[in-house]
Amino acid sequence: MQAANGNFGVHGGVPNENPRTTWWLSDDAIKTFGAHTIKFGGNFAHQYSNNLTTWPAAANINFSGQFTGYANADFLLGEASSLFQGAAQYTKMVGVQFALYAEDQYRPTPKLTVTAGVRWDPDWAPTAINGGVGFAPGQQSQRFPTAPVGVIYPGDKGLNSTLRQSSNTYFEPRVSVAYAATPTTVFRAGFGLFDASLFGAFYNHTTGIAPTDPSYNLSATANNPISFANPWASFGATGGKDPFTPLTLLPQPNLPANQAIFLTPMSIGAIFSPNFKLPVTQTWNASLEKQMTQTVALHLAYVGSQTYHQSTIVDLNPGIFANGSQRTTYTNFSNITETNDEGTSSYHALQLGATVHGYHGLTVDSHFTWSKMMDLSDSGNTAWHGGLGDPFSSPADRRFNYGVSGTNIPLAWVSSAVYTTPKLSTQNFLLKTVGGSWEISGIGTLQSGYPFSIWGGNGGDSSGSLQWGDRADSVSGQSFGVRQGSKPQWLAHYFNTAAFAPNNPGTFGNSGRNLLKGPGMDTWDVSLMKNFPFRERYNVQFRWEMYNALNHPNFGLPDTTVTDPNFGQINSIGAINPRVMQAALKLSF
Repeated sequence: MQAANGNFGVHGGVPNENPRTTWWLSDDAIKTFGAHTIKFGGNFAHQYSNNLTTWPAAANINFSGQFTGYANADFLLGEASSLFQGAAQYTKMVGVQFALYAEDQYRPTPKLTVTAGVRWDPDWAPTAINGGVGFAPGQQSQRFPTAPVGVIYPGDKGLNSTLRQSSNTYFEPRVSVAYAATPTTVFRAGFGLFDASLFGAFYNHTTGIAPTDPSYNLSATANNPISFANPWASFGATGGKDPFTPLTLLPQPNLPANQAIFLTPMSIGAIFSPNFKLPVTQTWNASLEKQMTQTVALHLAYVGSQTYHQSTIVDLNPGIFANGSQRTTYTNFSNITETNDEGTSSYHALQLGATVHGYHGLTVDSHFTWSKMMDLSDSGNTAWHGGLGDPFSSPADRRFNYGVSGTNIPLAWVSSAVYTTPKLSTQNFLLKTVGGSWEISGIGTLQSGYPFSIWGGNGGDSSGSLQWGDRADSVSGQSFGVRQGSKPQWLAHYFNTAAFAPNNPGTFGNSGRNLLKGPGMDTWDVSLMKNFPFRERYNVQFRWEMYNALNHPNFGLPDTTVTDPNFGQINSIGAINPRVMQAALKLSF
């Protein structure tokens, strides 16, 4: 059997997260000096968070049919092909947050208001009570002398109990201008810097690492299945014994630090880069608002932002493809998953809006956005490693991953309307009660489809990097041909599959990230509601609701793997289900 230590990602189990935060907020201090209004204050937070999960304590056992040719038969014989199990993971963090701010609101004229301020928001990294690790190539841990060279623990040189550095350098200026050109026309603009603190999930996989929370991955060989009755019997590293106590699922025996057991290749599920910084976003906007009539208003705006030091995921030990063979840089490790701060993203949007309020019982809000978002990755949180939090496909070339964001929706139009029928207050009691004051409301959404990439061959690993994110090669002279012909035609061939080919061994593919867009969304939700009050303190409400009222089909993404037999086909619906209707009566008293 083969074994490895470490955390291999979330395959099952739900963490029991019990964050507790005690806040104390100071009252704003306000002083007025002529046209200036000065505000200053601060806040303080004492935080601690407990995160307990039984994953991966419940063993993940697989029967593949490796021995009989049928998975069910292997199960009945008790001959497993693999087993993955680890200790229950417990993460506890304790820390404080502190900030100060000052603001000056200046009104040189009744029409013009200028507001400027600054916020000091230091990042004091919380203490990870139950450990965690770092990675320093060539350094031997003094805390655990038997650990593979390179992995270090709090107390070793270069790593303390916060697992990442703190910083007092976050000074964030903000400024805004509001100018009332006329009583019905207002211009606004603003600029500001904002940092993003890390929430507890970023620390999830800092535990689950040997020797405090080891996990084991057992694989059967051709002639030696894993016994379902006693899977540890032939596992020499633990002396053929279950390494976990049955009740606490903690490692046993409790060996001294200089006798701690490490199995290689060792997996490191999450570390922070040595000079990790918090993400900082600079955002700016300008808008024009016009009151057309007493009931109609229009809105026009441009919104932009740029984020740097964005959290991203990098495997420091990718596979290396050379001369037709594959290896890793650090042979004593499998993955070394690092959260670093190299990500960037940008967002630009034109926003149009119209609002109608109180027009003969009708209220309408309609908003259109034309935007574009670019980034390096869709998420940099190792808690979702293998999902949105995938590491860079090409760790040595981070810019390879830069492209259209997975959440980019270029065109989006959302409108809502509420109409209340007349009360019929002058009619007789029956007609007024039954026919008056019905409320009809609806929300309509039209938007572009989500972007997607075209994935390469060999399960996305023809490059041999072990990141499983290779993209296909683009074929010269072939157009993408997205959504051509009738609906049956583009469902069967959403794009021109001849425009892509499997990437060559040792390469990452040359097609762009998220270069195509899936089918758009078209849905309308409608509701009809009526209240029937009686005897002053009672009310019966009738409600009838329809989701996707027009039953418009909304399709999912096509098969995007270039070597799949269904490549380019759409075989599923998207997030919007076919029409769903429901009716209800509610009694209130």
